[in-house]
Amino acid sequence: LVYGSYLQNHASHLFVFAAPDFAGEESLFPLAVTEPELFNGGLVIKALGNELCTKVGGRSIHPITAVVGGFTHEGSPEEYIELADKLRDMRPFAEKVVDVFAAFPVPDIATKGDFLALREEGHYAVVSGRPCFAKDGFEFDCAQYRDYIEEYQVAHSAAYFSRRRDTQETFAASALARINVSWNELTREARLAAAKAGLRPPSLNPYSNNVAQAVELVDVCVRCEAMLRELAEG
Repeated sequence: LVYGSYLQNHASHLFVFAAPDFAGEESLFPLAVTEPELFNGGLVIKALGNELCTKVGGRSIHPITAVVGGFTHEGSPEEYIELADKLRDMRPFAEKVVDVFAAFPVPDIATKGDFLALREEGHYAVVSGRPCFAKDGFEFDCAQYRDYIEEYQVAHSAAYFSRRRDTQETFAASALARINVSWNELTREARLAAAKAGLRPPSLNPYSNNVAQAVELVDVCVRCEAMLRELAEG
């Protein structure tokens, strides 16, 4: 369910919002003419994310089957195999997306802030583990977050901002944060695609988050395919 949302959200950000800017277009739609492979492939990834969330979560947005203790519905082995095959077939395009976004020119800058993501030994953590700051590897229990993270307000916004309590540094929680914290837990295929694109931790350029999202698409294709085949067998 989480990986389905990754496919949905990463595809929306990369192909609908980011790619047109880098390609000098005002929206996604001119890419259908100038970059048809990128346009069509992006839509396929988004559609597969929708399908995965629908099959597992009951509907593509605001899923309804996940409840305390498990799920109220599970798919058939045939449905899991079909989804697994689609993820397998999508992986070559996802690997190409990493190269495409790595080739876009971006400013050579580095954030002065930190990165925060879950970390769990032996897992690329997305739903479990302990929060971990990337710069010094400091971890803490989720229940103690108020001891290490503080919220504050600024005059121009009604939203709360967050920063690390001890250093007063702001931080980002993102695909790039996860890769900075859990590089060694990425699948081999995703790590290879990232290294080929020049993305290795510590990566402090905020623009590298686009490449990190593309790397996570590769990771999802590999990892989620395996999970679906295991579900089908069970």
